[in-house]
Amino acid sequence: MFHYRAYEINFASDIEFPGIAPTDDGLTLPTVTIRRGEVPEFLDSQQDNNAYFQVEPHRILLKIDGVARYLITHGREITVAPVPEAHADTVRLFLLGSAMGALLYQRALLPLHGSAVETPWGAMVFVGPQGIGKSTLAAHFQQRGYRILSDDVCVLSRDGSDHLRVLPAFPKLRLCPDALERLGKSTENLLRARFDGEKFVVPVSTGHCPRPVNLGTIHLLSTSEAPDFVVRPFSGFSRIDQLLANLYRPEYLHGLASEANILRLAFSITRQTGIVEIAHNRDPDRIEELIDLLEREWLRCSTTGHYN
Repeated sequence: MFHYRAYEINFASDIEFPGIAPTDDGLTLPTVTIRRGEVPEFLDSQQDNNAYFQVEPHRILLKIDGVARYLITHGREITVAPVPEAHADTVRLFLLGSAMGALLYQRALLPLHGSAVETPWGAMVFVGPQGIGKSTLAAHFQQRGYRILSDDVCVLSRDGSDHLRVLPAFPKLRLCPDALERLGKSTENLLRARFDGEKFVVPVSTGHCPRPVNLGTIHLLSTSEAPDFVVRPFSGFSRIDQLLANLYRPEYLHGLASEANILRLAFSITRQTGIVEIAHNRDPDRIEELIDLLEREWLRCSTTGHYN
């Protein structure tokens, strides 16, 4: 078995994750087991047996054509049944993405589709539509000396002292070739993250934060035709709308035993955390300028910890 740690969870897996450093298996017992095994084609309680996912209170079944079936159970086990012709790298990508998101929901954690970095002002989270530049921005923050907390799946939780936190994910980034070139990195020997080869998986061997960090601000990245950056805090019910709109795979949530707890956590986040729109024209030559702006905003708001 291979042993890993992410999201404050210990994993014991008979599937290796190349590029991710294993943990010392003698320190703690695993709380989640990942194994190859038999997976049903559909759940008995489901009527739509052709859907790519099916949800019961304590089980989620994912069916990825040409790749594998994944059964996620009670937030404690992921069973993987690859199809014979599936490439192992592709099986792992869906395991660490879609299947992992399902497991996190079962554990009453709140996963966002976004990236996060550790800062002196708390964990800063970046969400937004696919291709808006969340991972690229996080990578540039890393070059500034900030540490990466997560990419693609950003997980929020509440600790025993009622603090909202961002949990450290697996140490990797997903970056497109243009972003890698601007960062002075090569695509050589990197795993393609998508079937179309749009992005590559970049291991983060250094510059990764291994501990939870108190949540600072959630930033919604959006596109603007205006030449200047625009910072607009959300207020009222729009805060919960924006948070729920940026959940990771929200379709898995309905019907889970943990659904009510997750929604309570979501409402708590919107009451205690700033949610801010950052509109920009996506000029790649202005990323450093955007980082400068964000640093100034965080410093200005440091007395409250978030925007209001």
